[in-house]
Formats: sequence, C-alpha cells, structure tokens
Amino acid sequence: MKSLYIIIVLVLVIGGFFYWYQASKADIGSLNIYQGNADILRKEKNIAGRTGSTIKLKDTIRVAKDSRVSIVLKDGSVIRLEAGSEVGVSELEYNGTKIKKALFDLRLGRLWSHVEPLEAGGSYNVQTPTVVATIRGTIFNVDYMQIKSVIYVDDHEVGTFLKLLPELF
Repeated sequence: MKSLYIIIVLVLVIGGFFYWYQASKADIGSLNIYQGNADILRKEKNIAGRTGSTIKLKDTIRVAKDSRVSIVLKDGSVIRLEAGSEVGVSELEYNGTKIKKALFDLRLGRLWSHVEPLEAGGSYNVQTPTVVATIRGTIFNVDYMQIKSVIYVDDHEVGTFLKLLPELF
C-alpha cells in the first residue's frame, strides 16, 4: 500500500513538472516584420528576428531604428511595435483560444494593440515604468518616451493607473 502512494506521488510530481515545462516553453505567437529589423532576446541570447519567428514567454523584442514589426498572438490579436521600441512578454496565458491573462512590459517606444475579446474575467495589460493600461478587448496605443507615458484609445475603454515609483518615496 505504501509503494502505491509513492508511485502516485511520483506520477503527480512528474506530470506537474512536464505541465510546467510545456507551459514555460510554449509559443505565444509569431513575429511579423513589416519593415527593417528586430531582435528577440531569449534567455540572454540575441536572435535575429524574421517573419514567422516564434515568440515565447519572457522574450524581449527590440525593434531597430526605421523598422516596424508586429507580434501576432494565437488568438488573432495583433501587437505592433514601432521603430526603436522594446517590449518584454512578461505573462501570457490562454484558456483554449482566448487570452486568460496577458502582461506586456513596454520599456521604450510605441506599442499598438488590437486585442480580440478575452476570456470572461481575463486581463490584458501593458505596463510602462510609470503607468499600466488594462483592457478587455479593444484597440489602443501605449507610448513610453523619456519618462513620459501616453495612452491613445481608438475604440471602447482602457483603464489606467499609475505605478508607484519607489525612488520617489
């Protein structure tokens, strides 16, 4: 009986490990280069971006000067990045074909989002060092240029809030 419990625990641990491994390695979308060049920083390795390149969780995309690219997510949502932009894919979870939770970290530049409707209760956030913009399914831009964040809403509503900056306190 004791060996049965040990086998069950081992199966659960191994199954959990494989689930975690698959989730951490899963593709979240693909790169589309309209003009110029972009690099993908993955685990401190720089990869030259090409149309069709796989984008994974925790990747950082750096768009070259005079370039324009997009990330096409699995649900059909499109994230366009303008020249000189840098964005990190901090979180992205799907429930079936809909986004359950997304967080993009815009470190510099301009990010335009056309987001498909999310799963009920889902969240889609774009953060800069100073603000976070959150939506449920809409079209909007977030810019972060030299400590200034600007949000443009094309359709529907976008919620925003300031991030607390520890260096100010």
